[in-house]
Amino acid sequence: MTSRRVAPNDPDHSENGNPTESPSVRRASTRVQYKKLTSHQASLVLMTELIRKRRNPSQLPVCKTPLSDITKPDLIKCARGFLFLVKKHTEEEALNLLIHHYPCMNSLMEENPEEFKSLLEIASTFLLRNAKRYANFRLFFGALLSTFDMGTDLFMVFVFFSSNQNNYAWATLSTIFFNLFMQILITFFQNRKKPLKVILKEMILVVTILKPGVDTYRVVSDLEQEKDSLFDFKTEWAYMKGAELFTEAIPGALIQCYAYLNGTDQGKAALFSLISSVVTAAFTSTIISYDMDMDVLSRKAFPKFFGYMPSDTKMKVYTTGCMFFISGGQLILKCFACSLCAISSPIFLVGFLLAEVLLFMLYKVAMKDMRYWLPIYGAQSWIMSFGIRLVIKIVIDFTSCLQFRHPSEMGGAYFAFNYFLTPFTALYMASRYLDYVEVEENRERLTLVLTPEAVYTFIFVVWSVQLITVGFFFRSIPPEYVKTFYSLKTGWQFSLDTFNDNGHDEENGEPSRDEFRIMVFCDNKHRWASIEPEIRSWVNSSIPVWNETQPEWWNDQKRSLIPDWIIDDPALLLSIRGKGVQELQRRGSWAPGPAIEDSSSGGVTKKN
Repeated sequence: MTSRRVAPNDPDHSENGNPTESPSVRRASTRVQYKKLTSHQASLVLMTELIRKRRNPSQLPVCKTPLSDITKPDLIKCARGFLFLVKKHTEEEALNLLIHHYPCMNSLMEENPEEFKSLLEIASTFLLRNAKRYANFRLFFGALLSTFDMGTDLFMVFVFFSSNQNNYAWATLSTIFFNLFMQILITFFQNRKKPLKVILKEMILVVTILKPGVDTYRVVSDLEQEKDSLFDFKTEWAYMKGAELFTEAIPGALIQCYAYLNGTDQGKAALFSLISSVVTAAFTSTIISYDMDMDVLSRKAFPKFFGYMPSDTKMKVYTTGCMFFISGGQLILKCFACSLCAISSPIFLVGFLLAEVLLFMLYKVAMKDMRYWLPIYGAQSWIMSFGIRLVIKIVIDFTSCLQFRHPSEMGGAYFAFNYFLTPFTALYMASRYLDYVEVEENRERLTLVLTPEAVYTFIFVVWSVQLITVGFFFRSIPPEYVKTFYSLKTGWQFSLDTFNDNGHDEENGEPSRDEFRIMVFCDNKHRWASIEPEIRSWVNSSIPVWNETQPEWWNDQKRSLIPDWIIDDPALLLSIRGKGVQELQRRGSWAPGPAIEDSSSGGVTKKN
C-alpha cells in the first residue's frame, strides 16, 4: 500500500503524516485539484465514464457546475445524463439537450467543438458495438435452440412410432407440419412478387430446417429490405419466431408433458424433449421481449413503454435471466395443469381454455379495443383481429411474453390479471385430477398416479419461484416502467399518445418530433379517428416545410405512410407522390392508402 508523501512544513498535516483538515477543507482541496484539468482532460474523463456504461438513471441528473470548477463526480453526472438522453432521442438531439441542460458541457464544446463531438461519437460507437456483439450471440443461440428442439421432436416421433404409441407420434408430427406450413405461408407472402426460383429457394430453406439460421444471419448483417419483399428481414424473423412459438414449442411441450404424466413407456425420452421445448419456448419469448424493448426506434418513439431494459451489461443479463425464468416457469406450470386436466377430462380442458379466450375477447370488446392495429379494413379487419387476439392469448397463457403486455396486444391490466389467474386455475385442474384418480377404476387405467402431496407441492414450489423471480425483475428495471405491467391503457389510447406525446414540448423546450408523430399512420384509422381534424391540419401545414427543409427522415417510406385522403391540396399530394412512393404502396405498405367512406362498416375502407 502506498501513501501520499507530505512536505515537512505542510500545515494541513500533523507530524505523524495524518490529515488534520476538516471534511469541508478536504473537499475544497479536491476541487482545487480538478481545477487544473484542461478541457482535453475533462473530455477524456467524460468519454471514460460513458464507455463504462453505468446504469441509466431513472431521471435526468442535475449538474450546474461551470467548467472552471468541474470535478470528476460532476463529469459522471453529465455522462449519466447523456446516457439518459440518448435512450430517448437521436444522438444529435441528445447532444443538443446535453448542452442545454449542462452549462459545463456547453463551455467544453465551445472551447473545442470537434473534439467534443468526436468523443461522444467514439463512446456511442463503443456502446453500440458491445450491444451488437451480444445481440448477434443471442440470435444465433436462439436459432441453434430452435433447430435442436425440432430435432428432439423428430426423435420423439421415431420413439413413439417404435413403441406403438401412435397417438403421441402423430400429435408431435402435426406440430412440426403446422410449424412448417406457417413458415412456408409467411415465406410465400414475403417473396410472392419475386421470381419463382427465389420463392422455391426460400421454401427449401424452410423444409430443410435451415431457415432460422439464415434469417438470423440476415438480421445480424443489417441487410436492407430487398426489392419486392413485403417487409424487412427483422420483421420476417419476428414473424417466424412467433409462428414457431405458437405452432411447435408450446404444443410440443404440452404433448411431452402429457405423455410423461400419463406414464408412457418412453417417459425419460419424453422428459428430455419436454425440457428442450420449455427452454426453447422460454428463450424465444425472452428474446422477442428483449429485442423489441432494445429497438432504438421504438425507444425513441415510445419512451413511456419501451426502455425498461437497463443499459448496464451486468444488470441487462440479470434482467434477461429473470425474463427467461418467468416464461419458463409459466410454461411448466401451465403444461402441468393442462396435462392433469387432460388425463381426467380432455373435453373439459378444451372448454375451459375456450372460456378463457372468450373472457379475454369480451374484455377487449368492453374496452372498445377489439379491432387490431393493422390498417386493414372491412370484414378482413375483424377476421384478422380475432385470429391474432386468439394467438396472442394462447402465447401469453403459456409463456407470459412480456412484450405482449403492450396496449395494442393484451394490455397491462389484463396481462397482470391473466398471470395471477394461472396458479388458481392450476389448483382447480389439479383438484379435478385428484378426484379422478380416487376412483379405483380410473386408477387402474393409469401407469403413473400422482399423490395430492406431490401435485400441490409441485404447484407451490413453481409458483413461489415465479413470485420471487418477478420481484427480482421489478427491482432490476426503472420504476417508471412498472406501471406498464398493470396499466389500463388501450390500443387506441396508445395510438393517440403516439401523436400527442411527440408534439412540441413547451415546458422542456423540445421541438415536435415529426418523424415519430407520422408513425400514427401505421395504425388502423379507427384508432385515431377522434383526433383526425388535428392530424389533418398538422399534415397539411407540415408537408410544405418538410419538402423545403428535406429532413433526413423525410424519405419515400415515410411519405408512403400518409394516406391520400387526408391531404386537402391536390398539388401538395402530387409533390410527395413520386415513383418510389407509388412502388411502396403497390407492394403493400402499412399505410391505409386512399380511402372511401363505407357506410355499411361505419368507417373507412381501403380502396384497391
